[in-house]
Amino acid sequence: RAWINNGGDIALHLAPGHSARVGGVAHLARLDWHITPDHRLMTRYSRTRGHTPHFADYSTSGRVSLSGHWYLSEQSLDAVATQLFSRWRDNSQSELKSAHHTYTSRRSPSSRFPQVRVSGVPSADGSDTGSVIIGTEETSQLNDLAVENLQASALATWLLGRHRLTLGFETERSDFENTFLQNAWGNYSFSNIADFAAGDPSAFTYQYVLPGRTPVVAWGYTTDSAFLQDRWEIGSRFSLNAGLRVDRLGTNRNPEYNPAVEEIFHRRNDRTFDGITTLSPRAGFVWKLDPASRFVLRGGAGVFQGRAPGTWLSSPFLNDGASTLTNTSITGGFSPDPENQSKGNPATRRQRVDLIGDDFKMPTVARANLALDHRLPWLGFVATAEVLHTETVEGLTFKNLNLRRTATGPDGRAIYGTRTASFNLSANSSYQHSAYSDVYLLTNTSRGHATQFTARLRRPLRKH
Repeated sequence: RAWINNGGDIALHLAPGHSARVGGVAHLARLDWHITPDHRLMTRYSRTRGHTPHFADYSTSGRVSLSGHWYLSEQSLDAVATQLFSRWRDNSQSELKSAHHTYTSRRSPSSRFPQVRVSGVPSADGSDTGSVIIGTEETSQLNDLAVENLQASALATWLLGRHRLTLGFETERSDFENTFLQNAWGNYSFSNIADFAAGDPSAFTYQYVLPGRTPVVAWGYTTDSAFLQDRWEIGSRFSLNAGLRVDRLGTNRNPEYNPAVEEIFHRRNDRTFDGITTLSPRAGFVWKLDPASRFVLRGGAGVFQGRAPGTWLSSPFLNDGASTLTNTSITGGFSPDPENQSKGNPATRRQRVDLIGDDFKMPTVARANLALDHRLPWLGFVATAEVLHTETVEGLTFKNLNLRRTATGPDGRAIYGTRTASFNLSANSSYQHSAYSDVYLLTNTSRGHATQFTARLRRPLRKH
């Protein structure tokens, strides 16, 4: 009742699920130009537009969301790539490549309303209770991303006797503009339907930007790489590959330094990964076990570096402990107006902080494989058995530095904060320092491994 009296559009939030389908359109253009018999230029352009509906909190047991809680994820991608292949002599060739990508991702909520969770809602047969969630999903209230990526590379290959030597250089620049603020329109929880009707929430979270600050983060980083590889044909039936790749990361912007964060948590909040260098050695072999090449044993091992999600790396620029505040006091009651949420008072407001570890590195794995190919006597079929093992060298993990451990559960897991008789968490009781809410540290871990076995039967395509 309080919601309706304050101008809420009940039809918007309680309407049955409207139809929404995945959709999109793609365009592709390509030009191949044989400039001379020894030089070929290829240019490719692609344009993609798409949207995907997301039914947040809809299929989880014990809770259900209405259509006002869902959102549409809209993406666009424009990509241009150019390659120049050149043969200079019978024993040397080169390849130049450039690429430009622009990507945008935007969440379009079905409603403009605070997220509201009502617990204690009885099921249709009255045998159980659950939660109903309405309003804009908490992470989708303000969530847009734009990425621009530039790449350039050059590699040259020489045939020197039994050796095929390749030398290459790459540079890649990624620029991000990330607009994100969780709970920017408010987030309420109600213990039951009666409390919801009375506008009496049991929990409330609202994050807002301080004057002179902005929820938009613009930053970027560069990856410069060099690699050298040698393929050695030791004999007619055995070849060996060995190489080394070096990647160096660089960024010219740091989060704004906040001395209060360092004083309390003993970590600087303006750390970045600038200057981090990764060495990636790799080696492999191919062994034809018989003169007819019916059995081929192949394998290799190496170190491979990947990327961290740009949005994770953007968080320290916004959540520096001085740009936003989070109010969790429920004394302001319930407001359905997303532009009129309670900011609380100094005693109830908290800072959100995101940090990057002092020795942070991009995700890196060590990987090795061993495979046996057997060419069967029927129609050119090839049977393959392969094992692939992966070990984490530098994985990614988060730690919340502001949690207050209060007990240990029967299964040995840590319990944080104070719990009620029904084991619900008391508001803000899990935090050590009252001026801060979550203080997340993005760091590395070496834990994690995987082994994959593959059996495959294929028939290579043949020219007719």
